[in-house]
Amino acid sequence: MKIEQLIEARYEQMNPSEHLIWKYISHHREQCIQMTLHQLADACQVSHTTVLRFLQSLGIDGYREFKLLLKMEAQDTAPVDDTVIQKSCFNLNRTVKLIEQTDCSALFEKMDNASNLYIYGSGSVQKSAAKMLKSYFIMAGKVFYVIEGSDERQMALRTVRPGDVIFLISISGNNIQMNTFAKQMKKIGRVCSLNLSGWCKRVSDIM
Repeated sequence: MKIEQLIEARYEQMNPSEHLIWKYISHHREQCIQMTLHQLADACQVSHTTVLRFLQSLGIDGYREFKLLLKMEAQDTAPVDDTVIQKSCFNLNRTVKLIEQTDCSALFEKMDNASNLYIYGSGSVQKSAAKMLKSYFIMAGKVFYVIEGSDERQMALRTVRPGDVIFLISISGNNIQMNTFAKQMKKIGRVCSLNLSGWCKRVSDIM
């Protein structure tokens, strides 16, 4: 989903500071891609926490995802570069080979034995990935419960059973709500966990 669509969805609820931030971003997209969080805050004459709250209100998982969205939208309007296509194909092939070489049997066994499967994406990009993952596994006869927000998180905490599997998707790994939810699940101590961070890091490096 484009940033304009996220803005349109809650434009009437935005406060003056948020309108000011959006006005600056909409007129300085290319500059914002290169700016740090503090530089953008200074340019908008607000605090960096105000900028972060504004992004979170749009469903964007922090400043890193915001810049990623800007870059993706800029690429959508840029002329097609054959070298970019070739690089993307190369990276996809490397990713497929990495997946083929990775032993996910422990994860699949946990999924087969789980009563429920949950998936939670902390931002708009991650939520899209969560829904995509859900659609893929439906074809394999596995149904994920997609956690959309705070109400669903609280419901999951109440209904999770021993051995349930929960996927948490985050670009930065520093989302406060995501990490709090993960700690709450760990505190319950009834949910199977499998550390795939090393594998995910390698995929991230390739892409």
